[in-house]
Amino acid sequence: MAQSPTKYWSYPKSLGNEAKQGHHYVLFNSYESKNAVEKKGLMKSSIALYIPTGALTITTGQTYQDVPGGATMAATAAGIASTDLLNFSGFWEKSKRIMQGGADVATGMLSKPEAVQNFMSSAFGLAKNNHIALAYKGPAGFRQHAFTFQFFPKSKPEANDVNEIIKDFHNGSTPRTVGQTGETVTRITAPYFSSPRQYEIKFMKGGKREGGTDGYVGAGRNNYLYELKRSVITSMTINHDPDSVVSFHEDGSPVHSSMTLQFQEIEYVTSGDAVDAKFNKEIAKMEQERIELESRSKDPTIGGNP
Repeated sequence: MAQSPTKYWSYPKSLGNEAKQGHHYVLFNSYESKNAVEKKGLMKSSIALYIPTGALTITTGQTYQDVPGGATMAATAAGIASTDLLNFSGFWEKSKRIMQGGADVATGMLSKPEAVQNFMSSAFGLAKNNHIALAYKGPAGFRQHAFTFQFFPKSKPEANDVNEIIKDFHNGSTPRTVGQTGETVTRITAPYFSSPRQYEIKFMKGGKREGGTDGYVGAGRNNYLYELKRSVITSMTINHDPDSVVSFHEDGSPVHSSMTLQFQEIEYVTSGDAVDAKFNKEIAKMEQERIELESRSKDPTIGGNP
């Protein structure tokens, strides 16, 4: 049977066993991308990592704008506009006559709305009601999410996994160079860049084996945490001396590395986006298959843990 092209990694190395005991983790599945909206690309990698501090904060924003006269327009549109709301001519004409009775200089003030407003405020303690309404303008951009992971590999296999994880995220965040169909191109001659990968990010909870069952009861997406939309990596920062001390193992692998990933969703969040129970079952099944594939994999070229 042909092996899946999808690569699987996890950190720490004990994460697989911890997941089987019901522990929680975050799963990053990456897919080839043709454009900003298509979701049918080939799955390239699946990386399971511990949930870092600060990863469970979410901000969803909306944009509103003050619109002068908006209340009047809304009332008119709703068919409830009244003369009390719309007819100010008598009030303003009376104010003008009072001002004109003072001096000729007041006549020049009448053409200046600010001057009229100042007079009304000073003489009567009144301010013009602009009937401002707070109008909805749409979502405040695509949501962003940041994850910072600390890696302290305790063995050579774990150091190799960390290295592969970092390389895969780097490959997923950068474009490939492409040319016309059948054309051989280099980085210098390529006329185009292809879109980097898209990511599905899920907060998962492991399951616990019960009795003689073959599966893990309760495994799947954690429905108590928010759901992320399909995302892309907009920024990636790797630091191999986060402690300001350069330190390596004998084989050259860093003792401590940090990786910060900045994601941005490519879809807006709308009302009713909650994941239903059927979809959660499908996710749980896919995750169980992923864990089984990872445990059976012996070929290091596809990212299997040795």
